[in-house]
Amino acid sequence: MLNRLPQFLREPLLHFLVLGGLLFVLFDVVSAGRFADDEIRVTRDDLVLFARHRYGKFGDGEAERFIDTRDQRELGSVIDDFVAEEAVYRKARSIGLDRIDYSARQRLVSQFEAMERETYGARAELDEHDINAWYEAHRSSYRTPAYFTFSVMPAGSKAGNVATRRYERASREDIADAYGEDFARQVEASPEVGSWQGPFASTAGQFMVRVDNATAPYDPPLDAIRHLVVEDVRADRIAQAQASRIEALRASYDVVLSPELERRRADTSQ
Repeated sequence: MLNRLPQFLREPLLHFLVLGGLLFVLFDVVSAGRFADDEIRVTRDDLVLFARHRYGKFGDGEAERFIDTRDQRELGSVIDDFVAEEAVYRKARSIGLDRIDYSARQRLVSQFEAMERETYGARAELDEHDINAWYEAHRSSYRTPAYFTFSVMPAGSKAGNVATRRYERASREDIADAYGEDFARQVEASPEVGSWQGPFASTAGQFMVRVDNATAPYDPPLDAIRHLVVEDVRADRIAQAQASRIEALRASYDVVLSPELERRRADTSQ
């Protein structure tokens, strides 16, 4: 069979050259992937983001100006810092620190979620129907609570003979925190303003109470709190979109449990 091949195809030198060429191509293909991992590409946007987080807080456009106004030596220093950080980051990931160190894992997840929130926030479009519907459904969350200005003194004391304690614009929650729920209800239900009443039972003892001023709960109109309502609607839309995105990401993976977890899961489901 070999005798039928042309003479030049049977030359050992040709075989050596062909084999060498194939090895060169194979090495080139393998090296391309390896060298891509060994290459750190640096762009202006990379340095802007790096400067924003590494060198302190910048206002709008300040990080860009910081990078654009560096002279040759200063720019080189920034690049060196970036490359050093990137190299350490890649090494840390290569040995699995992002998986071993749970705080690092959480930071990556938090960064991804923050990026997603910014993306969804830019896309979220609201109309008047959305804003009005949200306000009506959540009106109580924007309600201004009742406030009480009142004084207390220990029961059995006479006004002027003992120091009284005065509270300015205390909410029902404030009063309950200081004296308990029962006391707060009694103050809230006090029919008279400007006279001493009681004694009222509290978690701190018995007290006489004088309510000097009380304001009723108040629902502010939508126009007065529109900016708050818009922020809440947008935050809710972003949260819903992010939850859907995360669910889609989760669904894109096949979850494989260890045999032990499979057994425990089977036992629990029975």
